Amino acid sequence: MKFWCQLRAIFAIFPIRFPESKDTPPQSWKRHGRHDRLGIGGVAIAASVFGLVPTTLAQSPFSDLENHWARRCIVQLNQRNIFKGDRDGTFRPDDPITRVELAAAIARAFPNREAVRDSVQFIDLPSDYWAREIVDYVYTSGFLSGYSGRLFNPTQTIPRLQVLVAIASGLRYPAPANAPAILQASLRDAAAIPDYAHSAIAAGIERGIVINYPDPATLNPDRNATRAEAASFICQAQSELSGLALVPQEYIAKADGVAVARSEGEAPTESEAPRESEAPRESEAPTESEAPREIAAIESRWRSAVLTDILNFQPAGITPESQVERCRDDGSGSRVCEEVAARMDAFSVAIAPGGRLLASGHGGPERSPIKLWDLTTGKLLRTLETQSSRVQTLAIAPDGQTLVSGSLDGTIAIWNLETGAAIDRFRAHGEQVTDLGISADGETLVSSGGDRLVKVWNLDRRELIRTLSGHQGSVWSVAIAPDGETLVSSSDDGRVNLWRLATGELVRSLVADSGPVRSVALSPDRRTLAIAADQTIRLWDVETGNPTETIARHPDASFADLAFSQDGEILVSRSWEGEVSAVRVWDLTNGGLLHFFPTETRAIALSSDGGTIVSAGWDIRVWRIP
Repeated sequence: MKFWCQLRAIFAIFPIRFPESKDTPPQSWKRHGRHDRLGIGGVAIAASVFGLVPTTLAQSPFSDLENHWARRCIVQLNQRNIFKGDRDGTFRPDDPITRVELAAAIARAFPNREAVRDSVQFIDLPSDYWAREIVDYVYTSGFLSGYSGRLFNPTQTIPRLQVLVAIASGLRYPAPANAPAILQASLRDAAAIPDYAHSAIAAGIERGIVINYPDPATLNPDRNATRAEAASFICQAQSELSGLALVPQEYIAKADGVAVARSEGEAPTESEAPRESEAPRESEAPTESEAPREIAAIESRWRSAVLTDILNFQPAGITPESQVERCRDDGSGSRVCEEVAARMDAFSVAIAPGGRLLASGHGGPERSPIKLWDLTTGKLLRTLETQSSRVQTLAIAPDGQTLVSGSLDGTIAIWNLETGAAIDRFRAHGEQVTDLGISADGETLVSSGGDRLVKVWNLDRRELIRTLSGHQGSVWSVAIAPDGETLVSSSDDGRVNLWRLATGELVRSLVADSGPVRSVALSPDRRTLAIAADQTIRLWDVETGNPTETIARHPDASFADLAFSQDGEILVSRSWEGEVSAVRVWDLTNGGLLHFFPTETRAIALSSDGGTIVSAGWDIRVWRIP
């Protein structure tokens, strides 16, 4: 009898809501206009709390949560498909959370909110971005706002204050009339909270969602929120979980002794910072087509890529519009002068093995240096003065000791990276050198040129081994397979040729596109060939020579500079899309676009460990994957 009494109490607290059909999940993106109730999982949780079945809350699927203060909360949110970890079995609880990670968690945790404003087409979220519909949902529901210029900044970290304001605003917490008194009674650093956030933070304290570890009376409003902190706020904000004490109670901010008074009908202002006023539209009955789509089950550390450094190298006083006069002899003794851009852009970049050294090749009105940077500090280490025109392409040998540069005038230069000395310089192609590749053993150098040729060199002796012809247009890209057996080249003629590197034999010629093929890349396992053309990026099976998937298609885009991550699951590319230049990052496990970084870029590079992306153009930008 005692057992059944307990069971009845459990069902009273945790009602079961069965799906309407076998195809409808208990938690759906569909906007019902009402809160989801716990299903069978809720009964299991309740039974654990009452001691009817062994508790699973202490069992963590993540290797880095042992003894972590937010472990029970994170485990529960993971079981509810709200927060996810990485493929390596970690959660990274103390890493800063990004705006798009927060948006995804909020959308999963609070899926039934009505829209309060119209959608905005954020320019940094293209139509194929993995979280575009998620961002649209949290924006229209009033959780998160954008920035001026229609930017959402998905990979930007977000302060603790803004996370709390987002939750309080999206859930329409009523604003206490005595908000200043609540803040003063609860927080030692209440004075650091801006006026616009007073009501939201006070309402959050009243609802028990303000978690301050390790000191409950210190908010640290401007410090970036961690993944664990964001999870703890959401745990407390979810009505089904708030009573389970998943977050240690000693870290919850409390306004002891302050009587709560609310302003009638008033809710905290929806804002992460003051914005232009927007008139909320009248809510309409949501349709199924408005609902955000389900997010892929796998969270990847790549989704946390963050811009960490901008390296500036332009001459003092130069702007993107600056012009200078450049004069030359026309061959008949006359001097011809013209106005040209004064800017000295980076046209090529390469990251040395180990990821500490970056080389950038430049082009300007008069000189075209190569700059060497310490990627860990952003410090310029050395400038190599070239004797040639614009540095079009760079490659660093696997031993990290040798740099090879190819220039607009068709020359190749070999450099000692330790001393900065030029070892050799020679004319390699009749027209510009377009790309360079070095074999994994460091013995073979491959170059491509505007003269329609691919050339294979002995790097140590700087001797030409063979010339490969067969393309009917400028050759834009070359790639050597990790095992050193296969060489791939692409051209203006739309063909991609696969050669046997040791003999120069043409193994296969693929008609890859009707227009120029700007870039090719081979996956680390040599099974997949990525091909970038004017409107598409396609994946091909190397063994069969057949296309397997189109991961990008855009009528106004041109794609270039492909690079695979070490595990072959990530592909990075550069693109022009109308007036927008950008870096794109793709998840090849599901074909989704993980990142879209609008930035003026002429070249990109990916570190060998897959932890750093670099783009080069007016400046050099560095994105890191925590």
